[in-house]
Amino acid sequence: MNQRIKHLFRKYLDNSCSREEFDELFAYVDQERGERSLDELLEYMLKESGESGFRYRKKRMHVFAMAAAFMVVMLAIGWLFISRNFSNDPQLASGQMVEAAPRISKSTDKSEYKYLLLPDSTQVWLNADSQLDFPAAFDSSVREVHLRGEAFFDVRHAEKWPFIIYTGKVSTE
Repeated sequence: MNQRIKHLFRKYLDNSCSREEFDELFAYVDQERGERSLDELLEYMLKESGESGFRYRKKRMHVFAMAAAFMVVMLAIGWLFISRNFSNDPQLASGQMVEAAPRISKSTDKSEYKYLLLPDSTQVWLNADSQLDFPAAFDSSVREVHLRGEAFFDVRHAEKWPFIIYTGKVSTE
């Protein structure tokens, strides 16, 4: 059997033959169509390439397994993220969607003082160069505000509705 044809067929299977080599190989296939020499060539090349074909399939399966593992990891991370967020809020855990109340931020300049009335009727006198962040409406469980600087609070009394002021790492109830 012609060594040149074997060489061309091997390059064709490896997908490394040039256009001229491709044309030469298929000119031979057209010329020998139905001949025994072509059948012998195909049998020979299939036996010889059996191992490399196995390596190609193995490599393809490896890529597929890596992609599947990546998808499993991403789904697990997404599931953990979603379940962690829903488990922290009882309303979200029950399937109800709750919008976060918009926050309001009031601040004063270096020589300015402000009087504020919060949504629960708590009165606040904000000192110079200070900032107070609070929700537009307090929720039913707690009243929380964030203070940077100085302020005086006259908190409206509500025994079962705590008022918490966060200032850096310190919180005052």
